Amino acid sequence: MQKENGLGVIGIIFIIIIIIALAISTTFLIKNYIAKEKGIDIKQNMLSIQGACRILKQDSIVKKNTDMFVGTKISEMNEDNLINDFKSKGIIAESDYEKYYCLNNDNIKQLNLEIENEENSYYLINYDDNEVIITSGYKGKYKLSEINTENEENQESKSEESKDNQENQGEENKDNQENQNEENSNNDNQ
Repeated sequence: MQKENGLGVIGIIFIIIIIIALAISTTFLIKNYIAKEKGIDIKQNMLSIQGACRILKQDSIVKKNTDMFVGTKISEMNEDNLINDFKSKGIIAESDYEKYYCLNNDNIKQLNLEIENEENSYYLINYDDNEVIITSGYKGKYKLSEINTENEENQESKSEESKDNQENQGEENKDNQENQNEENSNNDNQ
């Protein structure tokens, strides 16, 4: 009889399957992590733009000069394909086109921010209500107020789960204490 050396064909196939499974799961986890980080970056960029524009709006009120606003009204951007695609989605009413200003990368630098527009997208600002919009959207949401609402709902959901878990744990502890007290009283009676 000859001794088999090594793992054999079945062992090698099994190892290859494990390596492929690990590679696929690692790729999936990395993609999810990158998407989550990108979402955080987009939200932080929108908040930065909102804050800088709020300051600019206050300065314009003090100086009584609305010409200080940075950006181009989207009502004036009829030749821009990205803006036309955004308009066709109906995210904002046509009557509000005058209120929203499109910020290109130079406009963002004028606000003293070190960020840029996302690829194939613009940030829009409404100086009246300080709403910020990303034209490409993020997870089906376009407005900062919508993105903030989603995050608040997620946090509330997590908070409620934590509260429920704490209540369940408290009830279990109470039941355990009652059972312990019964055992102690039974032992005392014997």
